[in-house]
Amino acid sequence: MARKSIYDPILKRLRSKDVPPPQAGSPGAATTTSSSGSSAALISKDEGTTLTSTTASLNFVGSGVTATNSGNDVTVTINGGSGSGHTIENSGTPLATESNLNFTSGLKASDDAGNSATKVEIDGPNVPTLNQDTTGTATKATNLKGGNSTTLLGEIPYQSNTDTTTLLAPNTTTTKKFLRQTGDGTNGAAPAWDTIVAGDVPTLNQNTTGSAAKWTTARSLAGNSVDGSADVNFSNKFIVQGTADSGLSSAQFLGALSTGLVKNTTTTGVLSIASAGTDYTTPSDTETMTNKRITPRITSISSSATPTINTDNCDAVTITAQAADITSMTTNLTGTPNNFDKLIIRIKDNGTARAITWGASFVAEGVGLPTTTVISKVLTVGFIYDSVKATWGCVSVAQEA
Repeated sequence: MARKSIYDPILKRLRSKDVPPPQAGSPGAATTTSSSGSSAALISKDEGTTLTSTTASLNFVGSGVTATNSGNDVTVTINGGSGSGHTIENSGTPLATESNLNFTSGLKASDDAGNSATKVEIDGPNVPTLNQDTTGTATKATNLKGGNSTTLLGEIPYQSNTDTTTLLAPNTTTTKKFLRQTGDGTNGAAPAWDTIVAGDVPTLNQNTTGSAAKWTTARSLAGNSVDGSADVNFSNKFIVQGTADSGLSSAQFLGALSTGLVKNTTTTGVLSIASAGTDYTTPSDTETMTNKRITPRITSISSSATPTINTDNCDAVTITAQAADITSMTTNLTGTPNNFDKLIIRIKDNGTARAITWGASFVAEGVGLPTTTVISKVLTVGFIYDSVKATWGCVSVAQEA
């Protein structure tokens, strides 16, 4: 079927022999001459509907319309009188060219003028209602199974052998039960609730003879029969004699030992009281010590005009770089020495001879007290304490050569 154009009535009128020509002299008017030579107004219509009866000019527009003239004769050419086809595409790929498209059965077409296209949509009322329960949200499931009874609390889904998910009903009894499943070596089985029986617990590698309350056989412990059923009171504390677990011999009561230091005999494991003077020395007893070395206690001083010396803490004093005269050796002397205690003082200056003043606590006892150092030489002075005079008596002086 040929597509109609708005220009069809105009062309029909122009082709008609009785079309009156436009008024002569009209500027820009298309002029035609009738057979009678007279002129009349041109009536313009669209599909039979009059647009104007006083047409002064005709302007043909549109890419499909071409108007030409030869003198006063005007020719109007309209391409594709039967209408141009529409190209049907699928995702940009042309399928066919059709002249007409008719959208039915729930499809709605509208002009998408902004994109020079026709928009086709599914009409809302024609969208089918899907048969599903839409309760809940996409982030969580409301129920795996319909209903919301508390009797469903604790149901456990499991896979059946027919590619469906089956639900194991919850244990609604007041008895504590556990999941049980026993396969056949190849296939599994449906789980079930069950209690633990003795056969479910493996046999552990231990001797279960007796009970937790007491030993099966009573044993003698330090003269008492003990089976673990009750506390055992011992009249005395005791230890087990022996040198190893396999060589335990007998019990020994500590209360049977006298007061003193306990000594162990490693060859037998027997304890005894150590002997004073033999196994150890005592603070007040008269004892002879053999092959013992006594390390002297030493106080070290770099330099001091009044050296600090406590004779309770030292047996010897060394002054290594005396940088000033010693104004008194007595001022900072402390301690409670015993009669005949020994004290040795060794002095060396720092390269300059230094005077020495000893003070009242130091006296000459056969050897005079030195009064100065010799430059960069070691001076050694020996003293013995005299408790009668309460002084340190000088008994020896040695000056490095």
